[in-house]
Amino acid sequence: MIADMLATLSVLALTVLALLRVHTEAVATRPAGGGAPGFSGGQSSSDLAALGGPPALVLTAAAQLGWSVQHSLLYVAAAAVVPIVLCAFVRRVVGASASLVIPVAAWTLTCLGAVTAERLYPGSGVDQARWALVGVAAFLVAAWIGSTWNTTARSITGTGVAVAGCVALTLPLMPGIGVLVNGAPGWISVGPFVGQTGDLARILIIIGLGSMLYAAGPALRAGRVTPALLACWPVAFAAALGGYASDLGPVLVLTGAVAVMLIVCGPPPRVWIGFTAVGTVLVVATFFGVGKLRARIDQMLNPITSDGQLQNTGAALRSFATGGWLGTGFNNGSPLDVANVENDFVLAGIGEERGAIVVIAICCLFGALVTACWLSAIRATSAGPRLISTGLAAMVSVQALYVTLATINKVPVTGMVVPFLSNGGSSLTCMWIAVGLIVGIGSHRWRPVPSVPELRVVARVDRTKWAILGLWLIVITLVAWQTVVPEVPARTAAQDAASRNPGPVVFRDGTPFLVPSTMRDATTDADVQTRTLESSIPQLNGDIDAAYFVATNMSAGTCLRPWLEHLVVKKACESPTMVTSLDSAVQTAARDGLETRGYEGDVVALDLKDGSILGLYSHRSDQHSYDAGYPAVYSQSAPGSTFKTIVAASALSAGQNTTTPVRDEYTPPGGVGIVHNAGNIEGGGDLTQALAESSNTAFAEIAIRTGLQSITQMTAVLSADSADFPTHPGIVVGGVGDDPDALARTGFGQQDVRASPYEMAVAVGRLATNGALPRARVQLGQCTDDQLDVDSVTSPPATALVLDNPVTGPVLDGMRAVVQDGHAGELGILDMPVAAKTGTADDDRGSYDGWVVALAPAENPEIVIAVRILGGEQSPRSGAADAAPVAAEVAVAAIDAVREDIGPCRKPQGTQGK
Repeated sequence: MIADMLATLSVLALTVLALLRVHTEAVATRPAGGGAPGFSGGQSSSDLAALGGPPALVLTAAAQLGWSVQHSLLYVAAAAVVPIVLCAFVRRVVGASASLVIPVAAWTLTCLGAVTAERLYPGSGVDQARWALVGVAAFLVAAWIGSTWNTTARSITGTGVAVAGCVALTLPLMPGIGVLVNGAPGWISVGPFVGQTGDLARILIIIGLGSMLYAAGPALRAGRVTPALLACWPVAFAAALGGYASDLGPVLVLTGAVAVMLIVCGPPPRVWIGFTAVGTVLVVATFFGVGKLRARIDQMLNPITSDGQLQNTGAALRSFATGGWLGTGFNNGSPLDVANVENDFVLAGIGEERGAIVVIAICCLFGALVTACWLSAIRATSAGPRLISTGLAAMVSVQALYVTLATINKVPVTGMVVPFLSNGGSSLTCMWIAVGLIVGIGSHRWRPVPSVPELRVVARVDRTKWAILGLWLIVITLVAWQTVVPEVPARTAAQDAASRNPGPVVFRDGTPFLVPSTMRDATTDADVQTRTLESSIPQLNGDIDAAYFVATNMSAGTCLRPWLEHLVVKKACESPTMVTSLDSAVQTAARDGLETRGYEGDVVALDLKDGSILGLYSHRSDQHSYDAGYPAVYSQSAPGSTFKTIVAASALSAGQNTTTPVRDEYTPPGGVGIVHNAGNIEGGGDLTQALAESSNTAFAEIAIRTGLQSITQMTAVLSADSADFPTHPGIVVGGVGDDPDALARTGFGQQDVRASPYEMAVAVGRLATNGALPRARVQLGQCTDDQLDVDSVTSPPATALVLDNPVTGPVLDGMRAVVQDGHAGELGILDMPVAAKTGTADDDRGSYDGWVVALAPAENPEIVIAVRILGGEQSPRSGAADAAPVAAEVAVAAIDAVREDIGPCRKPQGTQGK
């Protein structure tokens, strides 16, 4: 806590000193006056005091992250020495009037970014520190070059520089060089270097544009827009490239910088009206033409989706709300809950752990930095460099303002990084180059400008500076408002502690499943809390099993330690025992049913009363089969004749006649394909008979009568919308167009129909409950005082689906007839009556998968079981012979599970700290 306070105070103190120094620079830069003196050559006391901020940040981070003494001393020394070197170089080499606020503020933000990166991903902060030194070296070179820049380059030279910038923009699109990083475009990989060229490209384009716009300035002020439009061709090129690559962040920054440069040039109002109209048309066209932009706008407008899930914008807002004014404490929050928190959303992570007060201080630091940039632009010795420095200052200002607003969800996210704070070497280096050029160009004493047009340009730059400052005040107000009135509720301190120190997880029968485990992180030499499978339980599925779902979908629960004790003395939270809906006996039956028979496949068992998942098990020899998610839930394949239950419900709901002629083949009207029944036997009759015999000819004709739209609608309402698996898509019917043969094959679960066992279990479970099946879940509750507290878990909302018995009754009658007539294998010899539908489906490998969906008991079902057995090249599977025996064993265990008294909290909870 003391370290947190010291770090916060150091940032606040440095911010105040930076603002005071900006005032000093502003007094020494008087665009409205004539010969105001420049800065003194010496260091002021505020300059020297400000240098203590970065080492204080690094020192407190080292203490809280547990760095070794040697590493701590090294990094603290670097944080202290670098700003001294920067200030000395700027004063002695660049110029006595050069800004010190810019390098000191930039270095402070860089140090804060490096320690944040190290806290988020151990080791990345060290890499960021190396890049910071590269950036500082680049700053020194750029500042020296800028200090020698006393004249305006010719327009042709500017064109060449802009062309170089455009070439840099295109490099990520070149085969063999361009790569995606975390799915994001704009990166190149050349040997050991991986970086973004867009950051350097923006600098080059702004330098080139500054020279070209300076040449076009007189014509622009006279109202002739053609020269200015011709000068802006690099922006049009960048916009087209950004639209093609769906990477609009660099375009936004570049467009904002160019807009400011045009303002400074001083065109008449009619020109601005024209530019505004063109810009509006381009924005509208971009909205309709770039789907990624529409998705980002949706994330902004809906941080919480309709089913209660947080989008990443919502996760960032929750981090802000959780941090409040003072934060949860450095290294004491859960910032990794926000995707890309090391890049786009780094301010959310800082806000959670350091509080809104530090975020506001960062905004003030940015305000001081960009104000000093604008003052440096005013001090340029000639109009051309002044316009270029203005463009670079606008680039830094627009990027910093926009990403801050995006973090608090006031504008759409674009993927841009926060200057100096975000993790990334190329972006950090290029930002240092940009401010280095600004410092160098403004390193001269203020002199009166020689002409009225230039004096007006200086006045416009000065007014723009005040406008940017006003925008920062608005941003600070919005950050404060977001803290006072959070848009997304905060996590409690107890929940944060529980997520960092997870308690045990037990099966619904009290058998230990996951127990707390302390692991040693080799990188940081620190303890990391996690959960591992209880050693007394046979590992269910190699390294990947149902624990995946418990670990990722079960919330942390409520901390048992009083919140005041946690807040005051910072004691660790005693995390409660969480109870999963999974039953150890059901899991064991599923495992044994598959593995003892040598099957690869999946098993799902649901409790129809509350939707809880009793069993969830997949067995695969290829571990890559789990890469796209747990196969029982996410791996879809043709469900074969089990899909006939849904087609039957679709037909009944649409009021179609479900009685068909008894025959051995069927060709749909307008089609050319011939549908046969299995074994080429005759099939048809009423719906019960057609389901019992699994007649393909009957359901091909029923599908033709019902139509694709009705089948698709019924499939969606039966299988979609699962609470604990928010990305699960539901059964896919596919589009058949006007092809009657394809629609006929859809009727018996082939063609483009794809489903997972979980989805088929949910669909048939809803038929069995007339639509009342609650959304499936894996979390049952938590143990409180040796009692199962189900109220501690937010129950998934019940579905709004209501199905009439005339729709569901005939389907269930047909499933009962399947078993009674001996078509469901071992399911027909159980002691309890069962209803089922088997299926054999062509798979994508040219073999056959065996399926079964079963309800038990047959009357008033309590459970639903879905089993899929994967076929091989030499081992085709069937529903009755292969899937049904596994389902029978699981059904017995599942019925016992739902009928026994749940008392998981009265049994031993496993060992602590393996």
